[in-house]
Amino acid sequence: MRGTSRTALAATRQSLDGVLRGIGAQANSIVTLSDELFNVMAVLDSSPRLRRALTDPSREDSAKQSLIRDVAKSASQPTLELLTSVVSQRWSSPRDMVDAMEAIAVEAQAAAANLQGELDQVEEELFQISQLITAQPELRQALTDRFTETQTKVAILNGVLSGKITPYTLRLLRAIVESPRGRSLDRGLAEFMKATADRRNHLIARVFSAVELTEGQLTRLSQALSKQVGQPVRLNAQVDPETIGGLSVRLADEVIDGTLINRLTQARRVLVG
Repeated sequence: MRGTSRTALAATRQSLDGVLRGIGAQANSIVTLSDELFNVMAVLDSSPRLRRALTDPSREDSAKQSLIRDVAKSASQPTLELLTSVVSQRWSSPRDMVDAMEAIAVEAQAAAANLQGELDQVEEELFQISQLITAQPELRQALTDRFTETQTKVAILNGVLSGKITPYTLRLLRAIVESPRGRSLDRGLAEFMKATADRRNHLIARVFSAVELTEGQLTRLSQALSKQVGQPVRLNAQVDPETIGGLSVRLADEVIDGTLINRLTQARRVLVG
């Protein structure tokens, strides 16, 4: 993506974070969010006219928001909230907007898996399936044959993998098969693995402290950050004697350090318990 779309994607991820915080620890609702995003993405992917209308810089944001609500009129409120944010951004191309919509749909599915402690497994399963596809060209052919109906491909996928992988991984695979978007199966898997990794990286906080933190302090800090973002957060802690104010935390694009007095005070209170 070019500069404008990269900025729009970053803003879209922030909107996703806000929606996820609003949903809270309800994995099923997050799965619904992901499924609805995939459904809308498929509609836009098949309609160049809609894509152009939703990314036309001369069109008022209110008009774009009204149009996307019509497209997704049966979607849940969290999905509509996120979609109206997406179409309010400025995109370098209509395709970039749809790519971003697909990426956050994958990230939402990963967020649901993370709530259930299954994100590691989802990542591993996606990798293993990419290896399986490479090793079994007949399976690749069955899932990508353009003369085979989509529902038949999904039935094959279910027959081979249902009950053997997490439902989160299976939903992601179905999305790739149902909406290949002109990609090879290998490329689709690679892009979904990247989006899943992006969500994981978004949930890893890098913690720098002037002295080594105790396990209890790390646990309390992790709990506080998890409460802030509405998702389990992992800590990557390092000792740096030159850390400003004694503590610095980087979570996604946000930095909490000793120059931000209020946040530093709050972080210290957390560590003290």
